[in-house]
Amino acid sequence: MSAQPESREAGDPSGPRGKDRPVHRGLVFAIVAFALLMMSIDSTIVATALPSLQSGLQTSIGWAGWTITAYSLGFVVMLPVSGRLSELYGSRRVFIGSIIAFTIASLVCGMVDNIYLLIAMRALQAVGGAGFTPSATKIIVDNFGSARDRAVGLFGSIFSVGAMIGPVFGGLFVTYGSWRGIFLVNVPIGLAVAALAFRYVPADRPRPEGTRTRLDATGIALLGSGLLFGMLAASYLGEAATHVSWPLFSSMLAVAILALWMFFRHIERSANPFIAPHLIIGPGFGAVNLLNATYGGVTSGVIALVPLYAINRYGLNALDASVLLVAQGAAAIVLSIVSVFALRRTGYKAPLYVGGVFMAAGML
Repeated sequence: MSAQPESREAGDPSGPRGKDRPVHRGLVFAIVAFALLMMSIDSTIVATALPSLQSGLQTSIGWAGWTITAYSLGFVVMLPVSGRLSELYGSRRVFIGSIIAFTIASLVCGMVDNIYLLIAMRALQAVGGAGFTPSATKIIVDNFGSARDRAVGLFGSIFSVGAMIGPVFGGLFVTYGSWRGIFLVNVPIGLAVAALAFRYVPADRPRPEGTRTRLDATGIALLGSGLLFGMLAASYLGEAATHVSWPLFSSMLAVAILALWMFFRHIERSANPFIAPHLIIGPGFGAVNLLNATYGGVTSGVIALVPLYAINRYGLNALDASVLLVAQGAAAIVLSIVSVFALRRTGYKAPLYVGGVFMAAGML
């Protein structure tokens, strides 16, 4: 991809744009890539800062861990919402709005003195971060013509690199500064990316009349409530003074089960559901989703706490503990490439089985 401006050709799928400025594809890709990198770094950077954050805000490790959980929750719920918003209002608007939301949330995260406010702001950070992926993908698809496949394909490596270097950055900030730096560093970067996106990311093409569909706010609220109250109930199990039969725990668990039951009932009856039912439990999807939820959930939860364990168990400092997660990130990059070749030769079942066995052995 060249950094030089490239005019749209008549055969380009994105179509001619009249008097629009030529698209600087290299610059547009760099802007999009930097936003994705910033988002992926923030998904792991907090892991090595948990001990410092716990002592700095005088909270339990359970609530400190919610700074990671809240980010994951907000991202899961808002990712499909952001995709729909990009369709309704344009990918450029959603992309720039997401950067602004992410930057503001990062600023507040770095200034708070309350763990509960920090958790809320981490969720807002995730709302902004979730908007990057679908809007960035559509920006590339609309403006890169025949090069769009290669550009979108590079996104996977950006996420892996961000997840790999995030803990190292977190270790550096905690070792030589404060945990607040892991959030405040996003502010100047976010402002710069937003300004560049406003200047160089092309405007969206007008949508034909009558093609907009309503956003399934009911489905979003039910899914978000079910996941939130379910994770709150699980968090209370980690508090030393909490008993399984405690009324608050039972109430939150009941709300979670009821909300998720209503969500599945709603999407089966809705003409325009938030998520189509067959994408969750349909043939070819249900088993893989269960595998991803089980292995992904367990692995992510354990990996996020590895630096904390290393610091407490072996007396490592935050920077040395962060290196433990670099191995996992590097392996993810290498093995994702190996898996692509394996899929072409063996199909999808063998890599799933082999990968599942290795993950179970690694967790053990």
